[in-house]
Amino acid sequence: MVKRPNKIKAIIVSAGNGKRVGGDLPKQYLKIDGIPILAKTIQRFHEVDIIDEVIVVISQKHQKYFDKFILPIIQKEVVIILGGKTRRESVYEGLKHTDLEDLVLIHDGARPFITYELIIKIINGVKHFGAAAPGMKVTDSIWEKNNKVISGVQNRDNFLKAQTPQGFFTKDIIKNYEKVKKEPSDDVELAVNNGLRVRIVEGDEKNIKITTMNDIENINSTSKSFLKIRTGIGYDVHAFEAGNELILCGLKIPFNKSLKGHSDADVVMHAITDAIYGAIAEGDIGTWFPPNDIKWKNSNSEVFLKHANSLLTKKGYVISNLDCTIICEEPKIQPYTQKMRINMENILQITKDQISIKATTTEKLGFTGRKEGIAAQAIITVQKND
Repeated sequence: MVKRPNKIKAIIVSAGNGKRVGGDLPKQYLKIDGIPILAKTIQRFHEVDIIDEVIVVISQKHQKYFDKFILPIIQKEVVIILGGKTRRESVYEGLKHTDLEDLVLIHDGARPFITYELIIKIINGVKHFGAAAPGMKVTDSIWEKNNKVISGVQNRDNFLKAQTPQGFFTKDIIKNYEKVKKEPSDDVELAVNNGLRVRIVEGDEKNIKITTMNDIENINSTSKSFLKIRTGIGYDVHAFEAGNELILCGLKIPFNKSLKGHSDADVVMHAITDAIYGAIAEGDIGTWFPPNDIKWKNSNSEVFLKHANSLLTKKGYVISNLDCTIICEEPKIQPYTQKMRINMENILQITKDQISIKATTTEKLGFTGRKEGIAAQAIITVQKND
């Protein structure tokens, strides 16, 4: 039987000190690919649109750091809860912010590689079975020990490696946190010890928990080999309407028509913006600036481009090369391309020799050939700023 939750909420537990890593900062605030681990974890849950709310449980000791270095990266709203001295106390504080009929996913802040697919599997498991958690088969032998001597061997087929998120309905789990005194190893242990049946969902090998500084160094070393250079493609189209000028790359061009759009309809700047978002896997203009939002009506497209470039910088990348093609029969673009390059140079803070802007026609074919509008395509290459 499918149970319909009131809301779906994710509780990301991140109030620990991460002492095994060493240093002044807990492991969840250290960086992978230039981004704090906790920020990466939060972003994974923000990508799942059926999750209504993300609750992040942090230590009061690190709240200022969170506000300064995490909030500007994640962009979307989160609920910040101050945790307790133990993981159990921190989870309980997060659960108190949910309603009894909510479906809750309890996840470790130091598991930044959780996938969209696994999150959905856990949600569906909870809806169908009341509680669900991911587990991985054990591939190594399991030894028992007596001091420093092996005393026996367990059948590994009877064991699973636990992962998070572990999912429940609040009403089934919060009462256990209210009365338990002993610190459980995870939420499933607490649930099972109190008679709750938890459905096993196949976990994911990528969903590792970062524990030591070696984990971070190995991940960064591996990722540098294939994430150093990335490419994004942007494409946009705007139709003509009555008017007396166009705006392309922020440059006003006299013409007997204008371009129609929710913002200033700068088709070239829109294509470049989408190329940047694409290079860093951050959606598109519509994701960040919805066309049905009146707030962005008649906006200067420079706002969109600066936002994309800021996000690029925060992720630790710089622009290596930008190549843009404007497609139209009219007006003639070539007289304006140098000024367009200068505008892009100033906005993106790169040099003009990194920017190519050119124009072509479709030999009078298609909507641009019929002089109904303008299209633009941009390709951008970015590289990690080591």
